[in-house]
Amino acid sequence: MIDIDTETDGFTYYDLDVQEEIQSQIDAFKSETHTMEDPLLIFDPYGTYTTSLYIWFEEEEASVLSYTIQCEGYENFSRTLYSGSEDNISTAHEHQLIGLVPGETNTITLSAANSNGTLIEQVEFEVEAPQLRSGYPTQIEKTDGESDQSLGDGLYMTFGLNYSYDGYSFLIDNDGTVRGELPLDGDMIENVMLFNDTMFYSVNLSKAVRVDRL
Repeated sequence: MIDIDTETDGFTYYDLDVQEEIQSQIDAFKSETHTMEDPLLIFDPYGTYTTSLYIWFEEEEASVLSYTIQCEGYENFSRTLYSGSEDNISTAHEHQLIGLVPGETNTITLSAANSNGTLIEQVEFEVEAPQLRSGYPTQIEKTDGESDQSLGDGLYMTFGLNYSYDGYSFLIDNDGTVRGELPLDGDMIENVMLFNDTMFYSVNLSKAVRVDRL
């Protein structure tokens, strides 16, 4: 849906001119009417998260938006989306949905609740998630340790995985399912810094980027 010539020599998504062109195309799509029942959906428009799903729509009643992903053979994945407002409630919803199982049919249930937590609308749709660009396996082996402490609600990010997957970092859930892939510019992430709802990380030996929630 985003029309960008990725075959140009030296092309990278980590270029401000490229990102500005992508944003202008997204803004044009946003000029159309989109509701919760008919949202604007674009897979990984910014080129920074292979299996992410950009979503945008507006409704008359303000709400908090959450979602659950179901995929046969895998555990459900649920999150509450951040709107950027102080109370996390908004009439306009622009988000990046993460957690899709790569290369599979994923069923997404979107739920909108008002400020009292009452469900006001719910929609369900299916998407075919993209394959991982790296060829990394979707499911990795999980080994139970000896600790009695329960795991936090992952995703866990890989740093400096190995030279076979230079140029990528992965987000993996508690069950060993790869829920995300971050394409880089040939380097491997060795550190992440968080600042004002954004992430800083390196994409090659000479460039670090600041990425927001979209």
